[in-house]
Amino acid sequence: MDTLPCLRNNTRLQIRADTELKNFPLYCPKCRQVRKETLTPKQEENQLAFMEQDAVYKKYRDEVIILLGTGLRISEFCGLTTALDFKNRQINVDHQLLRDTDIGYYVETPKTKKGIRQIPMSEEVYQALKRVLKNRSNAAPFSIEGYKNFLFLKNDGMPKVAAYYESMLKVLVKKYNKQNKEQLPNIT
Repeated sequence: MDTLPCLRNNTRLQIRADTELKNFPLYCPKCRQVRKETLTPKQEENQLAFMEQDAVYKKYRDEVIILLGTGLRISEFCGLTTALDFKNRQINVDHQLLRDTDIGYYVETPKTKKGIRQIPMSEEVYQALKRVLKNRSNAAPFSIEGYKNFLFLKNDGMPKVAAYYESMLKVLVKKYNKQNKEQLPNIT
């Protein structure tokens, strides 16, 4: 099976090169022992193929394509709104959407100055975003700090946040690993 174009394009390869840290230990803040792993292109391809065939996870496939194809941090991804630059095929990143159990939803600027950036849309990301927009419904009237029309919504019409995806990905990996000989690492 040939790799999907979104997994071999120059932007994706540069994202992979920028995010892979060789010989640099990244530890889980809770246990201080687990090294973070980057999915290989083959693992990404297998995960997407699994999602396409799975009745539960098929609906998340476009979201995963966008995450893999852009390298966005999950809170930046959650902060995307319907105001996308399809004409120039760019994703403008200037904020992230977060949620705290005490204060609720809030918006922050990216973690670093370099976090404010434009990310080009590959054809696969472009098509995935178009499908997400087409299938988007049930939006709750929600605005925070001037941002509204968030792209990724829960069933109640409110925006999805990092915890939603962490839970979904954890169960996805567990189900995938139960059914496949080649295992996926934990995805965070």
